[in-house]
Amino acid sequence: MKKVIYGAVSAALAVVLTVCLTACGNPKKAELPSVTKETFTFGASVSQTKGTEERTELDFASEKAMLGSMQKGCENETFALYYQPDSMTVALEEKASGKVMFSNPYNAAKDPNHSGAVGEKLDSQVVLTYLEKETALVELYSATECAAKGQYNIKTYENALSFEMTFGEPQTDNALMRVFSKATYKRVCKALSEDSKELIDLYYTFYKKDDLADSGILEAYPKLKKQDVYYCNYEFNDRDKKKLTAVMQEAGFTAKDAKKETKELGLDSSADSAPYFTLTLNYILTDTGVTVNIPNKSISYNPDFPLLRMSVLPYFGAEEAAKDATGYLFIPDGTGTVIRLDQNEPNRRTIMTGKVYGENGSELPKKTATEKTEQYYLPVFGTVRNNGTALFGIISGGDGNAEITSVLGRPRGNYYATNPEFLLRDYEQYTRVSGVENPWSNKTLYLYDKNTTKEDFNIQYHFLVGEKANYSSMAEVYREYLFGKGEKEGKRAVLHLETVGSALTRKSTLGYSYDAEAVFTKYRDNITILKELKKAHADSVSLTLTGWQKDGLDAGISDQIRPSSALGGKGGLGKIAAYCKEADIPLSLLNTFSFTGSDQWFDHFKPKEDATRTLELQYAKNAVLQPDTMEYDEGRYVVKASSYEKYLSGLINSRKKSAYNLNLGALGYSLNADYTKNGAINRGQALRYITDTLAKHKGDLSFEKGNAYVLPYAKEIAHVAGGNSGLPGETAAVPFLQMVVGGNAACSCEPVNLKENKRDILLTCIESGTAPTYLLTYGNTSSLKGTVHTEYYATDYTILKKSMLEDYAYLKKAVTAAKGSSIKTHEILSDGVTVSTFQNGAKVYVNKTKKDYTADGVTVKAKDYTVKE
Repeated sequence: MKKVIYGAVSAALAVVLTVCLTACGNPKKAELPSVTKETFTFGASVSQTKGTEERTELDFASEKAMLGSMQKGCENETFALYYQPDSMTVALEEKASGKVMFSNPYNAAKDPNHSGAVGEKLDSQVVLTYLEKETALVELYSATECAAKGQYNIKTYENALSFEMTFGEPQTDNALMRVFSKATYKRVCKALSEDSKELIDLYYTFYKKDDLADSGILEAYPKLKKQDVYYCNYEFNDRDKKKLTAVMQEAGFTAKDAKKETKELGLDSSADSAPYFTLTLNYILTDTGVTVNIPNKSISYNPDFPLLRMSVLPYFGAEEAAKDATGYLFIPDGTGTVIRLDQNEPNRRTIMTGKVYGENGSELPKKTATEKTEQYYLPVFGTVRNNGTALFGIISGGDGNAEITSVLGRPRGNYYATNPEFLLRDYEQYTRVSGVENPWSNKTLYLYDKNTTKEDFNIQYHFLVGEKANYSSMAEVYREYLFGKGEKEGKRAVLHLETVGSALTRKSTLGYSYDAEAVFTKYRDNITILKELKKAHADSVSLTLTGWQKDGLDAGISDQIRPSSALGGKGGLGKIAAYCKEADIPLSLLNTFSFTGSDQWFDHFKPKEDATRTLELQYAKNAVLQPDTMEYDEGRYVVKASSYEKYLSGLINSRKKSAYNLNLGALGYSLNADYTKNGAINRGQALRYITDTLAKHKGDLSFEKGNAYVLPYAKEIAHVAGGNSGLPGETAAVPFLQMVVGGNAACSCEPVNLKENKRDILLTCIESGTAPTYLLTYGNTSSLKGTVHTEYYATDYTILKKSMLEDYAYLKKAVTAAKGSSIKTHEILSDGVTVSTFQNGAKVYVNKTKKDYTADGVTVKAKDYTVKE
């Protein structure tokens, strides 16, 4: 059964705004990077089963009872896969423990909310969303549109199960017609038996050409050529279609004849077409669980109903809510988030959705302020069940076009679950404003990209049991996935410093206004700061220069290292680089890379070639919310991912053997599509451009925030999120990101001197092995108010020096105890109290509450930490 989840104006009034993407765009089409595909071994074919229209209800007394109703499909030494032939439900069993994960809840039918869309989703393995008549999004559920209709085949192999699925109307050689010309109808009837002739006459009514206008037929088919016709006034149901299809076969009227007739009548060939979708859902056993795979080439559909998105296994490993639940969901919100399965938060969001790798910078411009939340930096998710098992998912294919959705119990069923959803194409809601003042005349439509996702959709599921069933083990699995086996120790600074070089400020001379470079921290001033800190025994620091090039914070994108002469020129930059190398202080230069404010001389940036476009075919702008007006500024150009290579290679070549890292800033957290004619790329393709570029220039690269695809190339990750979004229902933030990259890349947080509750931030840094950041200006700080960077308040080094030294002394004990090792396990002892165990065995207890806390014989004072070596 299909569900319309968003309606708008009637299709007859809609203006088709599909993105055929005509724009005065890129004259030089960039070569698309190749799609990386995982390969799987299915083994020999074992059996094949055709689906039936009889479906088993998920109404079992226990998981054991449900497993007993299933057939074993395949197994390896560790796991076995089972399936129900008539519901397509799958179970993954860990053989040693006998523990099982089900694709759907065993007692879903007993749920008090098991009705409508909630019930259909509980019973489904795949949910599709398509666009109908450019105005409405429609959902199809595999339980009702595939399993209940018997429209599937099950194939079993030595190592895999494969489900070939059809949703909606099966793709057939459709010869059914809504309208016949008089001549064609007579020809069809002449070839029929008397009974068939009587049957077809029941459906079709004769209309003379002069009666068409009054009949309403021309309103429904405005392009119909005026002539005598036979017209069917009934909606075809399944029974009607079967009868009429048999009649057309008897008459020898084929799909080819139907297309010819449609063309001769002047009809829209899509007017009577129906939605259908096919795909193959594979489950492949692995040594750690199962990989779920949907090959891109297996997906097909009626192009009159564009497929937009696909939700895969929405309830795999789902757990029922319980008052004293020990289980939780893990989602990658910010550094990581756990959500208890207890439904104790009455104001919680019943559904949470996050776009993997953050929002698309090429979306239509925002008109109003939106809620400030963290993004999902990693393509991972997990469920820890109350029975001591866990399921951890890694999206290994299609992650650039993925979202992660979590369901938090009632009223959407009594289950907590989290799963991936994949965008087959980008789309956005669009309101076409009418020329009259009446708002009811406005039309709500959808713009969508015809450049569909090219990747296969893969999720690696890891089945964790016993003491491994926790988010710490999930971090270990993902660290090995990204970096391979083995532990690394890296240098970890106690403090991270970020200094502001310069910015443009408005000045006036003799009545003329102009932009001039206001200097805040010269290159040599950085050496002074570092020497003063060293003299005060604070020498374990790292340093990033921001606003270091010509025009400082307002500089555009560049493919060259262009030191600011106002800050000390090439020689001054060389001296600070040499000093840091001698003092063993990591030094990075922050570069504008993903966005640029203007098209400046000699920067080689050309909007026509290098800027992305929106679905409305306008230049995309990265608008920034201004805190004083709560409105968005005019924004900066969004740079195409296909242009990154020329800028990065230029920077690398001009840097040569200089002793500093290149911090590529927003490249670490911004993934943007482009909808330019003859060069459109979706986010998955943009990701490939980025990784191909980074692979060519490995080493000495840093990033901000830390989307997963930059982590293997990162020496440092700056401005790491300080936690999660803090949405109602999120139980606690956890340092999952830091646990994954620890030992491979140093982490530093956003500037603590620009934040409130600094003590809590410092404790979070101690808990997560992250260096606190101080954003500094050495002088002339008051001139910031004449720039557009007034958010950089409270940055005066001379004022902050004492506070920095106090924080250094406070943090040093924890950093020294860890000795550069990464976090092995992290545990929430109580709300606001945690313990981080490092690879070298040191334990750091952190208490963010207002009361002392005792655990493991250790008392942690309120708002403080304790180290146990």
